[in-house]
Amino acid sequence: MVVPKDETVKRLVRSRGQGRPRSEASRASILRVVLELLGRKSLRDITVEEVAKEAGVAKTTVYRWWDTKAQLAIDAFLNDISIKAPFVEKESVVESIRSQVRSLAFQYKGRDGEIIRQIIAECQGSPEDLAMFRERFLVLRRAAAIETIQRARNEGVLNSDIPDETLIDLIYGPIYYRLMLQHSEIDSAFVESILDFVFKGMEVKTS
Repeated sequence: MVVPKDETVKRLVRSRGQGRPRSEASRASILRVVLELLGRKSLRDITVEEVAKEAGVAKTTVYRWWDTKAQLAIDAFLNDISIKAPFVEKESVVESIRSQVRSLAFQYKGRDGEIIRQIIAECQGSPEDLAMFRERFLVLRRAAAIETIQRARNEGVLNSDIPDETLIDLIYGPIYYRLMLQHSEIDSAFVESILDFVFKGMEVKTS
């Protein structure tokens, strides 16, 4: 069996480079270059050779830390992004949720949304990459949403036996649907219609 060139490089790196301490300067340079490249072209068109050349490192250095482009893009994105759409305590739990969803939608209309869209698309061919994206990006954010929903239940604001995970999907699923398919804008009217529909169906008390 003929082993692809990139796989050969990865195997050599794993056999020779295990245990070597990371160079934080090189790592930072690689992640910075990936973000810069994502601002100019799609993740699909970016190559590891290109990243290594612009970061001033060897290709084996990149493969020592990341097995795939998707993993590299995930780390670059998470290294750069701050939680720009946190749950901020408002006058009511409902308004906290509304405010967070509005902030997320606004964020996804820009560069961050485009990068996430490309990462999700790239991960579809690899269960391992998709699992990494869920673990590193999605799990913590869903946990924060569940915590807020539980607070709404405890305060008697949310009267519904619908599971928390399903409720999260009802709120955020349409946003990701438009993000991925790009058939229509993620505008404020769209976001408000989602929130109004979901909260009305969930028998939410607004006062």
